[in-house]
Formats: sequence, C-alpha cells, structure tokens
Amino acid sequence: ASTTVSDLIGSEEISANGDSDAAGVMSRVVGVSLMDDKYVFVRGLGDRYSTTQLNGSLMPSTEADRKVVPLDLFPANLVDNIKLEKTFTPNQPGEFSGALVKIETVEFPAGPTLKFSASQGFNTQSTFKDFLTYPGGKHEWLGFGDSRRALPSAIPADRVARGSIFSDRGYTPAEIEGFGESFENIWNPRTEGGKPNQGFNFLAGNTFGRLGVVYALTYSNKFQTGDSIQNYYVVGLNNKPRQINKYNIQSGTNTVRLGNTLNFAIRANNNHKFLFKNFFSKDASDEARVFEGYNGDFATNIRNQRIHFVEETIYAGQLAGEHFFSGLNGLLEWRVAFNRAGRDEPDLREALYIQNQATGNYRLREQTQSGFRQWIEATDKIWEPGLDFVKFVTLGSVSGSIKAGGIYSSRDRSFNSRRFRFTHRSTRDLDLSQDPEALFSPEHIGPNFELREDTRPTDHYLGDQIIRAGYAMVDFFLSLRWRVIGGARVEKSVQKLDSFDLFAINPTKIQTKLDDTDILPSINVVYAISPEMNLRGAFSQTLSRPNFRELAPFDFTDVTGGNTVVGNPDLVRTKLNNVDFRWEWFQGASDLLAVSFFYKNFDNPIEQIFQPTSQLRISFENVDGA
Repeated sequence: ASTTVSDLIGSEEISANGDSDAAGVMSRVVGVSLMDDKYVFVRGLGDRYSTTQLNGSLMPSTEADRKVVPLDLFPANLVDNIKLEKTFTPNQPGEFSGALVKIETVEFPAGPTLKFSASQGFNTQSTFKDFLTYPGGKHEWLGFGDSRRALPSAIPADRVARGSIFSDRGYTPAEIEGFGESFENIWNPRTEGGKPNQGFNFLAGNTFGRLGVVYALTYSNKFQTGDSIQNYYVVGLNNKPRQINKYNIQSGTNTVRLGNTLNFAIRANNNHKFLFKNFFSKDASDEARVFEGYNGDFATNIRNQRIHFVEETIYAGQLAGEHFFSGLNGLLEWRVAFNRAGRDEPDLREALYIQNQATGNYRLREQTQSGFRQWIEATDKIWEPGLDFVKFVTLGSVSGSIKAGGIYSSRDRSFNSRRFRFTHRSTRDLDLSQDPEALFSPEHIGPNFELREDTRPTDHYLGDQIIRAGYAMVDFFLSLRWRVIGGARVEKSVQKLDSFDLFAINPTKIQTKLDDTDILPSINVVYAISPEMNLRGAFSQTLSRPNFRELAPFDFTDVTGGNTVVGNPDLVRTKLNNVDFRWEWFQGASDLLAVSFFYKNFDNPIEQIFQPTSQLRISFENVDGA
C-alpha cells in the first residue's frame, strides 16, 4: 500500500534482531551499506545523498565534515520503526537523492507497560587485555566530559602571541609562559586492563484517560581495541603505484551512549489529537592512539601519539497536532520542531617523534602536529514548522486524495576551533627522546618550549540556510489495479556561510551565498498484478546542496602524512533526474521478493578532488555530470 519504492523495519523485527542502534537496523535493508558502522550508503551513493528525518522533521548532523546524520546516535530501543524511502514524492524534502531515512520513536502503549533489561559483554580483543587509555574525567562513564578538558581559564580570548614594537597587541614572554603552564600535562596513552561492556534499557508507559505517556531510557558502555595498517601510495614511474607511508596503528576506544525519549499524547476527542515528543541522545568516544611506521616525507620512521575525546549530542523536540474535519472530509496535520545537534572535541593532544637512523632513537619533532592541542566546537540547529492538508475525494470510479502543504526550515550552524602548539626555543641540550609529559612539564615551558597559537583565519565560520517549500499532489486509484501518485514541489533555498578571522579587529569575511528556486516534479505509478504483487514505476527531479563543511575553507589533517581536507566556497547545488522500476511480491507477513532497476543522472555532482599542494590536499568540486 506504500506510495513509493520503500522498505520498512518495525519494532518487532528490531527487537528480534538485537541491533543496538539504528545503524545496525539499517544494515539489514536491501541496497543499504554502512560506512564506519554509522553512515548510510544507499544504492552505492555516498552518504551526502541521504537525508534523515525523526518523527517527520529534518535532523541536523553532529558531523562537521558530513551532511548525513550518524545513525549510531539513535539507540534501537528508542525506535518504533525505520522506513527507507527510495523514490521521491512532493511531500518529502527536495534534497532526495539516495534515500530518505524516516525514524519514528517509541509509540504509546495500549496498556500499562514496564520493561527493564541489563547486559554484560565480553570482547576477546579488549576485555581484560591490554587496553590503551589515559586519565580522564570522573563522569566519563556517563558520557560527560569534565573541566579537565576545558580550555584553561588563563587563556585569553585574544590570540596568544608575543607583543612587538609594531603592534599594541600581544603578550610578554612571562605571560605566555603562564599560559603554557596552565594546560594539564597529560599526553601519554597508558595501558590498562580492558573492562567488560555493559548496558541497560528501561521503558515505561500507560494511557490515563485522554493522556498517553511513554518514557524510555537506554545506556551502554563499550571498550574496543583497534589494530590496523594504513598504507599511502602515489603514482610513480610507468604509472605504477609507489608506497610513501606505511603505519601500524593501535588504539583503544571507550564509547558511552545515553539515550532518552519522553512522549505525550492528548486526545481531545475522536477527531483531534495533540502530540509532544522529546528525544535526547549523547554519544561520547574517548580514544587513545599510537601509530608508528615509515614516512616518505621524512624518509625515516615516525611515531605519533594522540588522545582524543569526542562528545556528540542530539535533541529533537516536536509539538504536533492531527485534526479531522468531517464536513470537509479532510485531515489537517501540523508540527513545530526544534532539533539540535552538537559536537564537542575538547583538548585533542598530539605529539610526533622522528627516528634518528644513525642511533635508532626517536626524538620529538617540531612540526605542525607535534606538541599540538586543539579545541573544536560545532552546533547545528533547525527550526521547522510544517503544515499538511489532505482531502479525501471520490469522483465516479476514481477515488483517492488531494494533498497540499508547506514548510519553513531555518538552519543555523556554527563552527569554532582554536589550535595551540609548543614550539621549540632552546632544546639543543635537552633530551628530546623523553616522553611529552617530561618535555612539556612546567620546568621546560619558557626556557625550552613556548606556547604559540596556530588558529587560522578559516577556523571559524557561521552558516545559515532558509528553505521555504510548498507542494501539491494527488493520490488516485484509477481502478482496482492502477494507482497514480503525482505532483510537484517548489523550494526556495538561501544558503549563506561566513568564514572569518576570530582575532581580527575588523575581520574580512569570506562569504558564500547560494540562492536558488527549484520546481521538483514527481510521478509514481503502481499496477497491482494481484493483491500480493505490484509493478512500480517512478520519475522525479530532485537536488543535493553542498553542506557547510564543503563550502568552508577550513582544513584538517587526521594522520601525519595523510591528506588535508579543505572546503570550496564556489560550489553549486547538484540536480538529479531519477527513474525507478520495481516488481515486488509479498509472499506472507514477513517475506518479500523484489527486483528493482534505478537510473540517476547528475548535473554538477560534487566530488572530492586532489589538489597538488606541497602535500596532497583533498577539496570538493562540481564536475560536469555522472
């Protein structure tokens, strides 16, 4: 009975399969692949071509580098069903390319419900084995970082730099020494015994007259050891690949997930219902990492160590109503949603050592990523009111509905980063083979090392996007066998991004603005061969806009010798023509056999490219077609 080519997994299947989050649930859907256990690739298209809705409203992303929402942030125990729409209809967002992932949170129980479960897990690679970690905060088992990682209060809001006779800004060497000594001197990954995984789930709900209430809570704490090899190649003589870097990487990652949902429903009478839904999820990942191996730029072995804490949060709140008007034979649905995603990366710490080939010793290297500390904070907020009206009609032998509506979507993103580095001042007589906690101790800050701020003019940006959309569509049964769903959507989108130097007195902004109006038609045709078998065909025009990260000229390097990624302010949106055919045979309540064909033609698709800078750099560019 679906209007589109789609797949749905309900709460019973979710519970039976035992998946811990929505990403695991989606991995069971035909045509879906998962990258890094959380990013959805539908029909082979990249994650930028998928959109996620929660309870019918668009979700922001915690990822500064991606448009897609990481689905591991949605605990499976808080999800009632997940539907994957693969063909577009006008009542859906125009940024519809690979698929639309529609997540619905737990529904109201028909009667009193109380469920509780607890678990312990054993991982043969990490539980009670050597596990890389470092001293953290006392509330990390709940997923909350503490003040130990906050930027020290001694650090000024202005750039940390020496004063000079040419400027009235800057600080004395004594002040800068005090700034450097204010950082907590923890750099080294340590080895401890890995702990068992653990978790619990709780759900309670009931209906009290006209009021329905449901509350669910989920918690998990997992430990995972990683051991991998990363090789980097360039094209050499005779077009043959030549290896330039080879690293052995070891890591220990402690991931804590905490999720809550609290929903209310009030039924005024049989025709009018009001809903208030709340969803909150927190995901904290604490990683200690060491990698070692050959680096072609230095022509010797290197050793790099990093500690990295990431805290991701999502909140989704929605007030909605459903009203049936018997005189009009129509249904009015409205909603006002506020969704917020945040990502906090406080006090990333990294140190790089280079091997002396003559002695075999490793010595601290003065390099961009060595003696390095960085704070990153990003927020993404969406306000989205929407209205839909459906009128049910019968015209002779034709029956169905006419639907129209619109949304106003306002999205704001902010990104801030500050970078610091301990530079070498007088280290000739200092044993640089010591570990960072010995080298960057207070006695050496000032005489041997000096704190310098490396925050770049492109490390800060503000982005906003306003989409005004309206649509009209019909859903008609022309006979017992033929059904047609068609219409068009109009979207007016204004997307702006300002990147600027945080410390400039009169900052010069790098501004990008995309202002587009698009008409997006769609038609879906269904032919019922039998009550259990359908033929479906669909054509639509959709689009894909660049995300803020792809527009922002901010660059970041994940691994020494790896590729730096930088945005491109000159990108434009991608337009798509989509064609779908599907034969489907429902052989029972839980069995489906289907064969699908799809074709997509891209105009100005956004692709990653290599830029031949001093070190290879990845950026983004519109190519002609795909």
